[in-house]
Amino acid sequence: MLESFSIIVLSVGFPLMGLDDLRDWTNNVQPFIPIYVAKRDVEVMKMTHYYLIDTSVVVPGAAVSALQFNVIDEEPFIVHDLKVTPLPVWHGQGYRSLG
Repeated sequence: MLESFSIIVLSVGFPLMGLDDLRDWTNNVQPFIPIYVAKRDVEVMKMTHYYLIDTSVVVPGAAVSALQFNVIDEEPFIVHDLKVTPLPVWHGQGYRSLG
C-alpha cells in the first residue's frame, strides 16, 4: 500500500488545480507532501493558491492540503534516491515551465 509520495509541479492548470484535492491524504495518511517546483511557478501559486503557500491566512478549522514547497532550478536533483532532470517546456510565447 502506498504510504507516502512527493510531487513535481508546474504552474499550468491541471497539475496546479489538483493540489487542493490532496487535503484528505495529508489529513489522514501523510503529515505533509513535498512539492518540487520552480521559483517562477511558486510566484504564480502565490496568486492562485496563496493559502497553500502562506498558511497563516487559513481560517482555523479549514481543511487544506499540508504541502512542503521545495524550490528547484533547471538542474537535476534527487528525490527518494531518484535523479530527476527538469525539462524546460515552452507553453506559448514568453512562458516556459519545467515538465
